[in-house]
Amino acid sequence: MDIEAVTTTNLDSEPAVRCLRREWWAERCGRLLILGTVVCAIVGLLGPGPLSYSVVSSPDGRLQVEHHRLQRYDAPAELKVRLISADQGQQPVRIGISRTFTDRTTIDSITPPPKSTESSAEELVYVFQGAGLNAVTFRYKNKDFGSVSYVVTLSDGSAVSVAHFVLP
Repeated sequence: MDIEAVTTTNLDSEPAVRCLRREWWAERCGRLLILGTVVCAIVGLLGPGPLSYSVVSSPDGRLQVEHHRLQRYDAPAELKVRLISADQGQQPVRIGISRTFTDRTTIDSITPPPKSTESSAEELVYVFQGAGLNAVTFRYKNKDFGSVSYVVTLSDGSAVSVAHFVLP
């Protein structure tokens, strides 16, 4: 029986009840889908959030990198490099980032600003004044989709492998 046959005079009929049950089922499935999407977004499964936040440390404990594993294309993102070592004194600190990162992102700003930048085939090296430096923040935007794996290195040889995934 089609929908047109269900009128207000026969709402208790078997076809009308079947039609209402299908509507209720579809409505509940839709609500669960919307609720699931909202929960995933809040916890960070659809972009930056608590479950996508990651802190990676080098084996010697001198270098720590904080980032979001899930990021969005062309949205602002942040990579924080923490130096957990003895006082560097007046020696310059060199932080290297693999070309796989620098080629797939656009770096908007670096805080504090580096004194100089050096380039090689494998990485870009940012040179900072060593006195009192304990963290460097790179603010950037992703310019490509998919997985990005890279290495962050410190002048003393400490290295951290980092990966994030860029969603559309």
